[in-house]
Amino acid sequence: MSKRGLSVTRTFRLEREWIEALDTEARNQGVSSSSLLNQIMKRYALSLRYWDMGKGLHIPKEALIVLLSNASENDITRVGSSLGISAKLNYLYMFKLPATVDGVVSFLHQYLGNMMDG
Repeated sequence: MSKRGLSVTRTFRLEREWIEALDTEARNQGVSSSSLLNQIMKRYALSLRYWDMGKGLHIPKEALIVLLSNASENDITRVGSSLGISAKLNYLYMFKLPATVDGVVSFLHQYLGNMMDG
């Protein structure tokens, strides 16, 4: 089946300022507005909606760099080790996947596949 065959046409009412922002950004990126909106929707569906439910934190890259540069490597390793398993399980649970090898493979296939599709 062609990639085109998987698309669906829908109509949405959006405020003019958001359409203009979308069109401007699409031109800047050299893609169509439809393609950019599809990328935005994928990003929302795969992660942002879960972050917005309070399961994640948006932090500017500069703030994260400052925080990490002021922590010792041992502190970062300890925190990463203690949170690592629960963070992985949280991703699986958010996507309603089992905490099994098949669940991880399914998540990676869906997530990495969508990232590579653009």
